[in-house]
Amino acid sequence: MDQLQLVVQSDAEKAMLLNLEGRYQGRIKQDYNQTITLNNQALSLLQNKDDPASLVLKFVVYEDLGVVSLMLKKQQAALNNLLQLKKLPNNFTVVI
Repeated sequence: MDQLQLVVQSDAEKAMLLNLEGRYQGRIKQDYNQTITLNNQALSLLQNKDDPASLVLKFVVYEDLGVVSLMLKKQQAALNNLLQLKKLPNNFTVVI
């Protein structure tokens, strides 16, 4: 993570790194509250971005927040995050 911090430049890259750190905190250290904090910081960096890469990252972050909130039995927070996920523009083509 430390090496990645040296090369990130854009807000989207910083948000990606925050999401990655949040996933690490949740999976390895089981610090789910820190996961939520880091993902909320990532969302604040992406707040006014609507380019495709940022939208995909918002999708990932909202999904992560929803799932972690469900794990912590924070139903209202989970519902809010999953509703935000649903509100994102759905103009992605899925290639399998």
